[in-house]
Amino acid sequence: MVQSLDVSIALFNFQRSILNNKWKLTLEDHMHSAMAVHSILFLSVDQHSYDDISKKFNQTMYATIIQTIEGIYEIKKPQFPMDIITKILSIIQDVSTKIISRDKGIMQLIDLDLPSQETRSVKSIIQLMGKLPRKPISDDTNESELGSRYIDPFLCGLSDDPDCGMYLRWTNEITLEARKNDGLVNKNRPDICITSLCSSQFSTNHGFGEVKSAAYDSNHFLLCKDLLRVAIFCKDALDTHNMEAVLGIQAIGRVIYFYILMLPANGVYVFLELGKVQVPNNVQDLTKLVMDASLLLLIIDVFERLCIPSAHMGNLDRHRPTIDTFFNQIFSSSQDRKRLCPLQRNNH
Repeated sequence: MVQSLDVSIALFNFQRSILNNKWKLTLEDHMHSAMAVHSILFLSVDQHSYDDISKKFNQTMYATIIQTIEGIYEIKKPQFPMDIITKILSIIQDVSTKIISRDKGIMQLIDLDLPSQETRSVKSIIQLMGKLPRKPISDDTNESELGSRYIDPFLCGLSDDPDCGMYLRWTNEITLEARKNDGLVNKNRPDICITSLCSSQFSTNHGFGEVKSAAYDSNHFLLCKDLLRVAIFCKDALDTHNMEAVLGIQAIGRVIYFYILMLPANGVYVFLELGKVQVPNNVQDLTKLVMDASLLLLIIDVFERLCIPSAHMGNLDRHRPTIDTFFNQIFSSSQDRKRLCPLQRNNH
């Protein structure tokens, strides 16, 4: 219950209205419906204005649900100490103006005496400092180079920790969940998995990501499909491994959107947007990433604290199946870049 609204019943009624549609729905402007078919409530502070969700959840209630979920899971941005920010900015400035070398700047960042989560956020800056060009590259970046030069260094800093058995992986293979559970209908291959190691084998996925180059920025149909895939990957991992939550990532060019999927009530999965970060395209612009330090701390905190196996016994009554067999009967495969779309945002 959120105030006077039973969210479980509201989501069920939403699902029923989707199934009762006479015509196929278009994906770009019905992303909330596409998620709801799989019992996922898509929540983002700027995504209420779409007809499919606004008819079932008024704007005040939608915002209240977000606030309630953030309160239950203690999701809020921590403060990054200003004196540390000043030191980091000074080091970046010295590197960008060649007062000191990259290697010297990296060593100075490593020498900062920081708590563990702040250290992880600075690790992203360190990784990028060693990879970014001094001036932006004018050529269009393909997905392979986008991943290796920009996305991977940044995400590895946030989530890759071999000493703790956590690995950010570019897999292009069916998920651990699909291999363990023949009943799962989702056999797609994510671009990125964040996976923990047990003994010498990968055992549990804690996060998933999809990556597209900036050339696909206006292909809303494809971007919506990617985001839906991420949400379903997260849901299947949460169900299979009895997780508290699973991290979702969508990179569109150098802009990365972060989400968290949770199961706060029986049959109600929540896919909550945490925020977006733009990975810099040159050394000097690392200063802009420092301005997102509080968001980086939030992402690290949520990942470390929530994206873990649940301490409670799994209860199958809380879970709902992932639907695939009749999804194509509900949603059209037609594409139109002019359709209003939740992902029609500034990705530059």
